[in-house]
Amino acid sequence: MLKNVHKVCLYGNRYYGESLPFGKDSFKRGNIGYLSAAQALADYANLISSIKPLLKADHVPVISFGGSYGGTTVLRCTVLNCS
Repeated sequence: MLKNVHKVCLYGNRYYGESLPFGKDSFKRGNIGYLSAAQALADYANLISSIKPLLKADHVPVISFGGSYGGTTVLRCTVLNCS
């Protein structure tokens, strides 16, 4: 018998959070800004690979969707195969 199991994780980009991309200079003028597309995709890929084992969903496909910025992130991740 098949059992349907659904797990949902909502993702939103971080600004810097606990990471400091420029080390101790991260909060100096000129270094404070939005994440680059590469950093955002790396965060997304890291989230997926970190959370799947916690949810016991290692072999479960990930469905990503979004509009505007979220949709662009999904498209980039699909093109770059960041999973």
